[in-house]
Amino acid sequence: MLGIYTGATAKKRAGASGRKREPQLRRRKAAWRDARLGPNRRRHLVQSRSYPAVACASSDSLSVSLCVSANVGANVSTIVSGLSAEAAAQWENRKTRQTRTAKSTMNIEQARFNMIEQQIRPWEVLDQDVLNLLSIVKRENFVPAAYRDLAFADFEVPLPAGQHMLAPRVEARTLQELAVKKHESVLEIGAGSGYMAALLAHRAQHVLTVEIEPELAQLAKNNLIANGVLNAEVATGDAARGWAAAAPYDVICVSGGLPVLPQEILEHLKIGGRLAAFVGTAPVMKAQIITRIDEKQYRIADVFETYVEPLVNAVQPPRFKF
Repeated sequence: MLGIYTGATAKKRAGASGRKREPQLRRRKAAWRDARLGPNRRRHLVQSRSYPAVACASSDSLSVSLCVSANVGANVSTIVSGLSAEAAAQWENRKTRQTRTAKSTMNIEQARFNMIEQQIRPWEVLDQDVLNLLSIVKRENFVPAAYRDLAFADFEVPLPAGQHMLAPRVEARTLQELAVKKHESVLEIGAGSGYMAALLAHRAQHVLTVEIEPELAQLAKNNLIANGVLNAEVATGDAARGWAAAAPYDVICVSGGLPVLPQEILEHLKIGGRLAAFVGTAPVMKAQIITRIDEKQYRIADVFETYVEPLVNAVQPPRFKF
C-alpha cells in the first residue's frame, strides 16, 4: 500500500532523510577532491590550514614552550616572531639543545650496538639474555664523566685509586659463563664502579660486592642507587682471600687478577657453586670457571686468555730461593 504523508509529518520525514544523506555527500565530495588533487596536494591542504594563535604574554622559555604547545598546528615562527628578542633567543636555544640531545642519544645507542656486534659477539657471547642485558644496564652511567665518550671502547676504563673497569667483552663473557640464576646469591670481589655488580644483580637474587678502596666503594654504591639496582650491597674491606661474613655463595666473581687462587675463596662456594677468576701472572692470565663438585673436589675449565690487573693484596706465588 502506498503511504501518503501530508503537513508536519511529511516535513519531518524529509528532514530526517536529508540528515542521513549529508554524511554520504561529504564523503563523496572528499573522495572526489582526493581523486582530483592527489595525495601530495591533500597533505599540503591539511598542513597549510591556519589555526588561531594564542597570545604569549610571558617572555621566559618555559612559557614560550607551553604557548607553542597550545597553538597546535599554528606556524611556530609566527608565534616566536611576536615575542621579545630575549624570549625568541631562549626558544631557539631550547630547540638546539633538544636537537643535540636527540643526536647524542642516537649516537650512544649506535655505539652500544657496535660494541655488542663488533666486540662482544665475536668473543663467543651468544646468550641472548646476556646481550639484551647489555642494553638494559647502561654502561655509560657507570663510567667516570671524563671517559663517558669511551664507555663502549674495547679497553679498560680508568677509575679512581688507580683501578680500572674490565673491558666490555671480558665482562660479557664472564657473565655468560657464570650462568647466574634468579634464586642465587653472588659475591663479587672488586666492586670498581659497580657495573659488573649491576649486571650480576639483574640475574641473581642478591649480590654482595666488596671493594678495598673506600673511594671506589662509595662510587659503586652511588652508581647502583642512581641506576635503581636494589638487590646489590656494597661492603668496604679486603676480600682478596674471600669474604666469610655471608658465605657460602652460589656464585663468586673475582673482578681482578689472582696470581694464585687462595683455598679460602674456594671454600666459600656452595656445592654446585661456580667461581670466575683470572688466574696467573703477566703477560697472560687464564680466565677460569671453577665448579665445586663436593666438599673436596672442584672442576676447572679454562675459558679464555687475557690479562687483568691483580687485586690489591692478592696472594703471591712463593718465590724460589737458592
